[in-house]
Amino acid sequence: MQCSSKSIAILFSLLLLVQISFSATAKWSKPTSQTYADPVMDGDSIYIATAVGTVLKLDKAGGNQIWTQDVIGTIFVSPLVYDFVYVGTSDSVFALDKVDGRLVGRYVTLPQKVLTSPLAVGNRLFVAAESKLFIFDLSSGAGDLKSPLVVTLPGQTDSSAFVDGNGISLFLTDGRLVHISTSGALDITFNIGTPVWKAGPIKVEDVIYFGSERKFYALSSTGVMLWSQDFNGWLSHPILHNGIVYVGCNDGNLYALNQSTGVINGSFKTGEAVLAPAVSNNTIYVPSKDNNIYAIDIRTMEQKWNMTLDDWPSTPLLSDSVLYTVSLNGTVYTASTLGCEITEPAKDARVASKARISGIAYSDAGLKNVEVRVGIGAWSSAKLSEGKWSIDYTVTGASDGSKIIMDCRASDSTGTEIEPYNWRTFTYVSSEDSLPRINVTYPSKATSGTEFTVKFNDESGNVLKGVTLQYANAYYEAENGTVKVRAIDGETAIYVSKPNYKTEVVTIQVDAPSYTIFIIPGAILGVIILIVAILFLTKRWR
Repeated sequence: MQCSSKSIAILFSLLLLVQISFSATAKWSKPTSQTYADPVMDGDSIYIATAVGTVLKLDKAGGNQIWTQDVIGTIFVSPLVYDFVYVGTSDSVFALDKVDGRLVGRYVTLPQKVLTSPLAVGNRLFVAAESKLFIFDLSSGAGDLKSPLVVTLPGQTDSSAFVDGNGISLFLTDGRLVHISTSGALDITFNIGTPVWKAGPIKVEDVIYFGSERKFYALSSTGVMLWSQDFNGWLSHPILHNGIVYVGCNDGNLYALNQSTGVINGSFKTGEAVLAPAVSNNTIYVPSKDNNIYAIDIRTMEQKWNMTLDDWPSTPLLSDSVLYTVSLNGTVYTASTLGCEITEPAKDARVASKARISGIAYSDAGLKNVEVRVGIGAWSSAKLSEGKWSIDYTVTGASDGSKIIMDCRASDSTGTEIEPYNWRTFTYVSSEDSLPRINVTYPSKATSGTEFTVKFNDESGNVLKGVTLQYANAYYEAENGTVKVRAIDGETAIYVSKPNYKTEVVTIQVDAPSYTIFIIPGAILGVIILIVAILFLTKRWR
């Protein structure tokens, strides 16, 4: 996890959160202590390395602690889970048994601090510590970390290494890229001529992608500059997915760059600096120093949901439709990447025996089904369309004034199911007369053939959406609390309804148009004129 200014644009964050559709809640959370390193997942376990030198192994299903082990020194970077758990600190590199966490090996690196996560290539372990590189032979399987090959680097390095062929490559802070083989041979590949700090480079098809300070680069493995892009802030570690490079910036944006050209295809704004993102299915997960993780649609760069933490988050991990992250404050969080939310009836509303329950749902892996349960009854499938769902439910066995609970749960295209994801409490009423009322605003009279406006509010005066108005055998849907109706002569009754509300009947006086008062006299006069004309033409008027 990268560290810089911890100031948070609180006002911007609050305004941003008002606009979101979903706010995820943690499935479980576990406090530890301040943590600089990203978590590591291995099978059904998560490994957390805290700044004070404590390593924890947790069960990812519920966060239960399997073991904990203290080591010497400050941990700045993530451990490597390989045949053992290898942990680098400001003092040493340690090997811990994966099963019980016991210490099986240690090698002191002082005065060099380990600022790069250990890397393994075959039976060789590479540990970069500032200006030294330690290569350990793992072939014994003992994890004792004895007698490493020590390579003196021609400069300093800080967490900018990656596995590269038969060894590793790493950037020195002066901009040189060096390759070290498993035998310890060192080769200076090229020099980009500018400093490189905490770059987190990735290599794909002989192209190296990395950001340093305010510039992002795409270089061939021989050092040829393919493209570069300037930014207004320091950059995070990048990820590459389907021809797009995603990188966070401390100007508060996640940027999407074309892999071939570096052209910025899109961005997503948060309230503070963006850290290294993650990707799964069609979703980018964006950790921000505004203390949120945002789930972003990869196609539109628009937000699906967010989760708020007690401090800024690490790069998240994804497994079985669950997201895992740890805050700088040391709290481990999990959240479902699918879920549902009940939007109607409103919280603590009154409901009668026939209730309509509706809401919204999402799934980053593709939504399959939404089910609803009232009380301890059976789960029933809701009608689902484009993320919106509804179900007409008959409440039975409840007494007047009693509290009932409604749950919803969602499942995704992989069959993963989270239950229950969202619930609300309601008050059951035996008579529909006790349901919430619809306040209807309408004119007392209208002229036939003209339009008049009808508005709807709830009992608190808020605009009421989703109201149906029936007038003269025609139905009008007032999605935004207002509807225009054309008056029909002789029709006076207006029926107003909405699920879980008392149906209202109002009347309106419909008058004939003002010109109709002249129609009958005019018609009589016209007949008289016609008769006189006929008599005149036939000369019978004499």
